[in-house]
Amino acid sequence: MNLPVNLQRSAVMNKLPIHFLTQGLLALSPGAFALDAACEPIEEAGLKSAQQPAFHAVTETGGGNRLEMIALDGVTYMNDGRKWIEMPVQAQKLGKASAEFFSGGAASKLRDCRKLGTEKVDGIATTVYAYKLDTPAVSLFGKQLGEAKTIEGKYYIGKDGLPYAHSFDDTKQRWKYTGVSAPALK
Repeated sequence: MNLPVNLQRSAVMNKLPIHFLTQGLLALSPGAFALDAACEPIEEAGLKSAQQPAFHAVTETGGGNRLEMIALDGVTYMNDGRKWIEMPVQAQKLGKASAEFFSGGAASKLRDCRKLGTEKVDGIATTVYAYKLDTPAVSLFGKQLGEAKTIEGKYYIGKDGLPYAHSFDDTKQRWKYTGVSAPALK
């Protein structure tokens, strides 16, 4: 994957555990997965999310890491808990890059998807789906960052077809698509 040099060396890339970063980008690139038919709602929600003109995503891990991403008017901002920065690439391009990053040339496999029921997320009615995601070993810039493993999680999709929450392992993600504004850069 060819990311800009300033992104390769950023504190964001170096500070966060690899599953935190890749899963934060995972929602932006579901097209990388080989899916069974039961997983189509998850794939479609991720694709629809990446096409939105604006979103604010928050990813938190049980280890206390937090990553926020805002995409608005073709500009993407990220905050790793210290300060907001303007990213050198748009969120949609990050989604494509993360597909290469995540798969290492062999697509991850989303499987065993099933509908669990309904639940409200921040007042929005969603349908909850359980899934398993088989991921290959991950290397970035010549460094082994993660072993092949199976992730089990839940995806919360609104009636509008957009994802509003995602949980797996000790990681939780939330998205909003309205009332999004650019952060103050300092």
